[in-house]
Amino acid sequence: MAMSSYIVSNFVVLVIALIYWNSSNPSFPFRKDTFWMGFIASSFYFIGSVTSTKAYSIGPAGPVSASTCICNVGLVFVEAVKNWKWLSNLQTVGAIFGIFGSGMLVLPDEMERYVLCCFFQKKLRKQKLKKEET
Repeated sequence: MAMSSYIVSNFVVLVIALIYWNSSNPSFPFRKDTFWMGFIASSFYFIGSVTSTKAYSIGPAGPVSASTCICNVGLVFVEAVKNWKWLSNLQTVGAIFGIFGSGMLVLPDEMERYVLCCFFQKKLRKQKLKKEET
């Protein structure tokens, strides 16, 4: 139902936009290349929204949430490469925390074992002792 309303509402907006673009408005001319680029990007966004909603409904939410949140961090890197610019210190710190947080959601045991081992030494020792006892 949600996806159907998304399609219908976007179709209504498209009709209104086409009427607006075809009116005599010289300050905002209609550009086919921009229209098709937006159409392709919107199609990918729609497919991503549908698949992430389906993934939330049938699987664990942690990896799905992490993969959708990491997109923002990826966009920072793509824009930096595209514009040939270095990330600022704040962007770098934010990207590191974003990647680290996504890793904690997707692979909590591995992140705790291999990355956070210096913070969780007591817990790891207890786990080793339990494994040795069994």
